[in-house]
Amino acid sequence: MYGHGLKIRASGKISASKVKSVFDLAKNYYKIIMKNRKLLILIYIFSFPNVFAQIDSNKYFENSKQFLKNENYEKALIEIDKALDSDSLNRDYLLQKIKIQYFNSDCNSAFETLEKLIKRDNRLCDETVSYFCDLSDCIKEPKMGTEILTKYVDAKKFESNEMLIRLGQRYFITKEYDKSIFYYRESIKLNPKDVNAIIDLARILYVFKNNSEEAKEELLKGLENNKNNILLLTYLASCYHNDNDINSAINIINQIIILDYNSEHIASRAMLYELKGEKSKAYNDYKKIIELNKCNLEYYLKILQYEFENRLYNEVIQNSFKLIECDKKNEEILLDVLYSSLFFCGDIDKGIVYLDKKLRLKPNTFNPYYFKANVLLRNGQYEEVLKYLNLALNTEDIDKENVVQINHLKFGYYLLKEDYNGFESYLKSNNVKSLDNNLNFTFIENHKVKKTEIRIDFNKENGTINSTVIIPTKVFKLLKNKYGLEIK
Repeated sequence: MYGHGLKIRASGKISASKVKSVFDLAKNYYKIIMKNRKLLILIYIFSFPNVFAQIDSNKYFENSKQFLKNENYEKALIEIDKALDSDSLNRDYLLQKIKIQYFNSDCNSAFETLEKLIKRDNRLCDETVSYFCDLSDCIKEPKMGTEILTKYVDAKKFESNEMLIRLGQRYFITKEYDKSIFYYRESIKLNPKDVNAIIDLARILYVFKNNSEEAKEELLKGLENNKNNILLLTYLASCYHNDNDINSAINIINQIIILDYNSEHIASRAMLYELKGEKSKAYNDYKKIIELNKCNLEYYLKILQYEFENRLYNEVIQNSFKLIECDKKNEEILLDVLYSSLFFCGDIDKGIVYLDKKLRLKPNTFNPYYFKANVLLRNGQYEEVLKYLNLALNTEDIDKENVVQINHLKFGYYLLKEDYNGFESYLKSNNVKSLDNNLNFTFIENHKVKKTEIRIDFNKENGTINSTVIIPTKVFKLLKNKYGLEIK
């Protein structure tokens, strides 16, 4: 809810009799108003003003305002009292003194000054009633302020519709939502262009009265008097979104985008497309956002995520480098997608550069160690294969499938090295009796080859690392006869 009036502050002790005197004074004016009595006309005795005193008092008044602005309440009060010494019933001076006393939490004195102001005016007005409400809140007697404000509003003596809004907000705070709704609607009748009031009313109806339909009706009525108002359209889209009517929400956001083509509105539509599962449409919107704001990290990452998940590796590489151009610091968070995409696109040497950068960060994730082991096997660099496979086994995000992948690579490694003692030890430690082919690892018997070979393929089509171990027939027989291992 948007705010009106002064901020509520804590107060010290206050004289109950003083509050009651101001309260009774205010109520008495309503007795006069409701009985349609004529107010007494005060007869003033005019005299020639002291021009020099008037100039001095105005100087003190200006000084006081400056001190109040700087929150120097003591000096502000001294200056306004000097002004009042010259002109004790000046309305602006009395209002200034109430402000100072209020902000200084001297509510007792503020009530005394307010009483002088009401007697001086011989009537209530928007300002005096507003101050009365603020001071009643200050002394933690809000009902007293609400009663006076209600009488004032119901008597239709207010000058500004803001008094209706203020009363609606007071009832909102006390959770009297029906009354709050009533006064908001009364205000909107008088000022149908008050967009903030319409939104406040819709919020109360939607959130606190759980009445989605009425909330949307109020917003639609508001749009009749405020055609194409983006704020009202935005809240209407939010209502449809919260009601899970995603298509209607998208239709409203489309209207908004036509009126105001900017990244914030496009991002809202992309989010709605995501909720509908239409990720390609969301992806297209994210690209539009980047066109407007080329270095927006949040939406670049969403683009890269979509491209990587959909194996658009060339696009991943291009957009990664664009994002790094925006800020070199972005490289660190892009290393995983960058080296993976480079490998899948066949640029092994460049992929190794970025993979090694990732490894220097000592990550605790599976992929970089697993990729490194595969690259070493592919290049015939066997010395550190086991090191990286063991590092992969101890990562935080490893799962059962990853363990199987590592086991297969280790079997392949021992066969490549013809380390049959190590092979046997590993079989026993893992209680392995047979090896089944899986999507990522294939064993092939070949009577023509003399030595075990391994082929590592970074498969761009399905985003997997396919490993094929080609085993001579004599080794197949050895594995079965000596170690009792069957490879299916």
